[in-house]
Amino acid sequence: MSKRKVSRFTKNIPVKIIGNTERNSYVDGWIMDMSKDGLMIKAKKEIPESEEIEILVNNPGTSGTFEIPGRIIWKQPDSNNYGVNIKAFDGEKRRLLDEYIEDNILGLGSIKASLLRRIKIYKHRAKEIEDYLNEHPEEWGRFQNEFNEEINSIFREIMNYEKENMIKGNKNKVDKLKTLFVDKFRDVFSKGEYVSWSLRKPFGYAGDFKIIDDLYRNNPTTKGFERLFDNYTQMSSIAVAVRNRKEDFKRLIMEHIDNKKNGDVRLMDLACGPCRIIKELFENEKFQKELAIFDCYELEQKAIDYAKELLGSPENVNFFKENALKIALKKDIYAMFNNKYDIIYSLGLFDYFNEEVATRLVSNLKKLLKHDGKLLVATVRDKYSNPSVYFMEWAADWNLVYRSDEEFMRIFTNAGFAQNQLKIKYEQQGIINYIVASK
Repeated sequence: MSKRKVSRFTKNIPVKIIGNTERNSYVDGWIMDMSKDGLMIKAKKEIPESEEIEILVNNPGTSGTFEIPGRIIWKQPDSNNYGVNIKAFDGEKRRLLDEYIEDNILGLGSIKASLLRRIKIYKHRAKEIEDYLNEHPEEWGRFQNEFNEEINSIFREIMNYEKENMIKGNKNKVDKLKTLFVDKFRDVFSKGEYVSWSLRKPFGYAGDFKIIDDLYRNNPTTKGFERLFDNYTQMSSIAVAVRNRKEDFKRLIMEHIDNKKNGDVRLMDLACGPCRIIKELFENEKFQKELAIFDCYELEQKAIDYAKELLGSPENVNFFKENALKIALKKDIYAMFNNKYDIIYSLGLFDYFNEEVATRLVSNLKKLLKHDGKLLVATVRDKYSNPSVYFMEWAADWNLVYRSDEEFMRIFTNAGFAQNQLKIKYEQQGIINYIVASK
């Protein structure tokens, strides 16, 4: 068993530890933590390393006692804490111990039981649908509404549980439920191209340029049961909000360029990703692309390569491999840049920065604006504005920084903008908001 920094148990399970060398004696101890393949135990006295042991669990809310066979595989220095590899412990006994831990040690009895019922119903019906779609992979459309309703009901229950416990100050209960969900239920929902991609993180982080462009294009190509998951992702409120954000930023950029009296307009696209906005602006006959010069800043070289292939080789688009965090922390920002900008925009970057870093970044970007220049920044709003958040975080492991409108505005005022220089706008669902900051 790997050693966690912090146990997920809030109290320990009392046990007796029977060694292989002294079968007539035992050591009192406790189970302190548990993983899929092992236990962490504490004993009242030392146990030889590599010792074959049996851990006697005393009536853990079940019909009696039972023994867990195992082997000591590590010992913490200066303590009697041990890691135990579990052998031949499965089936009904394992289920009983799991239930005891979840209900009594983690304190998740009622919500776990309710979730188990919902997920059990879902799994039964999902198996029927999957079997049918294995034979008829093109007929996924027959089941999409039913599928969406079942998934929504599960994650709505999780949302209500979190809301209730956060109000009461019981964040620890929410954390425990998430640990339980990830350990036991996540694989039930790890289907489809998009969720699988988010979990694998092939570029090392969630929300990479490829999955963002997949959401922009909204063109799933999978079939059968996986197509239900991919459609669900594309139909989710956060995916719709991401597409709305793209359209809103295209409009804001076009409005500013249309109002430009003369000369070129230089734009910075910070954390540019796939550059789908630029691609679609160039395809719009009303966009005065001959006036626009885009400087695209991106840390990920594969994103730059992807964007270059998407755009071709327009003379008025330049790419720079640069870390936005470095831009935020740079003391002499003018030393990094040769140009000032009419428009600086960033769509998803601030969803991953804390307030301190975000404020320092806005402060430096403000210095790079021309007179009458505009800084356009988007961020997700408070967590409960996003109904997709639990599927996104708990199933797909895609986590964001959520902010209230007041917290978002504070970043800009602390970075040196006056209140009258700021306008706040909203994506039409109210999930994402934008600040237009004018210098």
